[in-house]
Formats: sequence, C-alpha cells, structure tokens
Amino acid sequence: MPKRARFTLSFAPEAVEHLDSIEPKHHGLLRREIREQLSHTPTDETRNRKPLEQPAPYDASWELRCGPDNRFRVFYDADVEAGTVSILAIGVKDRNRLFVGGEEYTMKIAPLADVKARLSEYLYECETQGPIVITRNGKAVAVLLAPNDDDDLERLLLSRSTRFQAMLNRSRKSLNAGKGLSESAFWKAVGERTKRRRSKPD
Repeated sequence: MPKRARFTLSFAPEAVEHLDSIEPKHHGLLRREIREQLSHTPTDETRNRKPLEQPAPYDASWELRCGPDNRFRVFYDADVEAGTVSILAIGVKDRNRLFVGGEEYTMKIAPLADVKARLSEYLYECETQGPIVITRNGKAVAVLLAPNDDDDLERLLLSRSTRFQAMLNRSRKSLNAGKGLSESAFWKAVGERTKRRRSKPD
C-alpha cells in the first residue's frame, strides 16, 4: 500500500517555462522524484534534500537533487503547519554551473588588490582558521571562506546570489497571488508547452 501524501504540492507557473531547457524524456523522472521526495518528508535533510541556508530547517528554501548524476535541481519552500510544498524553480546542474530556464546563475568572486597580492596566504588562513572578512575603507565588502565540500559551496553561492533569490521570489509572488498550479495542472501545462514548441518551425 503506497504511503499517503502528507504535503500538497503547488507549482509556481514560472516553473513550467523552466522545463523548456530539460529534455521531455526526463519530465517523467522529475515528476516521480518530486512526488516521492516532497510529498511525505520535504523538510527532512538527506543526501538529496538540503536547505539552501543554515540554520533554517523550516523557513529556508530547500533544494532537491535528482536524476542522472543528480544533475537536476528542484528548489522549493515547505510549510509544515499548512502541509504544503511550493515548487519555485527547476533547473539543471552542469559541473559548477546552474541553469534554470536556460539562464545561468553564478556568483563571481573578486578579491581586492591587497588580498589578491597575498591570496595564497589568505587561502591557507581561511582553510585553517575559518572565514575572512575583506574590508574596504573599514567596511566589509566580501567574505573569503573555504567550503567543506561541493555541496556546501553550492548552497553558499545560491543563498547569496541576488539574481537567483530574485528568481525564486518571482515564483513566490505568483504563488502568493493565487496563481499556483496543482500537480496535474502543472504537468498538463508542461505537456502543452512542449507540443507548441515542437510544432514551431526551426
């Protein structure tokens, strides 16, 4: 007997467009993984489910990793009291690059001249003693830190990317405005959009 879903899934309408950059042959896998991973324990941290920011087990944005080599990313919010999961964005990870709807979200790190001149020393200190705040005229302008692993690096970059957070906020606004799609409506819209795109001449 299958487990009874505890959380209702709601998809931001923007997520329909996000699947344009993911081959339709993977849509079925994404549908299954989203349902299986997020319908029951979306706020339980696992190897494939992680909060984007720590600590914030319930209020933070979460990330689901799935698919071949965990290349797909599903970004969502979970409201435990309401029993709802809001799917904000669906993207593809290519090595150290993240693409959502064909747009790349990265963060560029540019140390100041004095830090750059002694970068090796700063990196060693960062790795052995922890993060270093870089200042300019007495004001903090950047933080140099050593991630624990690739997962830690990804969470850091996405949580601090203003463009990425703005994209998630657009999805939140749509959901708050009552434009959320049910699971069936979301996949129907994806199917219809895929058919329209295929019917267009090259």
